[in-house]
Amino acid sequence: MGGISSAADQVMARFDGIGAKLREVAEREQAMRLSMQEQGAGSKEILEAIGRLGEISGEVRSGSAGMLDGGRGILAESASLGRITEEVAGSMAEMAAGAEQITIAVNRVSDLSRENKDSADTLMLEVGRFKIS
Repeated sequence: MGGISSAADQVMARFDGIGAKLREVAEREQAMRLSMQEQGAGSKEILEAIGRLGEISGEVRSGSAGMLDGGRGILAESASLGRITEEVAGSMAEMAAGAEQITIAVNRVSDLSRENKDSADTLMLEVGRFKIS
């Protein structure tokens, strides 16, 4: 469970990084637009850079959506793993209880076998007293 928590923390750290990159892209895009307005003329090079920034923003958004889905998947798998772990722990407890019952039964059979042997030995001694002539 610690590994899943660590993975979730890593995903959250990546989201924070993505958010910072998105803000940085938005700030740069705004600065470029202001420069273009101040100059009064559109520059092909700047427009291409803005277009590229838009593409990068789209890629970042797409990547962050994928990471969010992955994080949700991790959380779902974590919950599933927790349930399975509980089931296994319950089954192990049942097995331990069954093993204890088996040990008790084996010990009882051993005691009964010893008692039967002692009874058979006693019976043989008693039968040995009677001699058939």
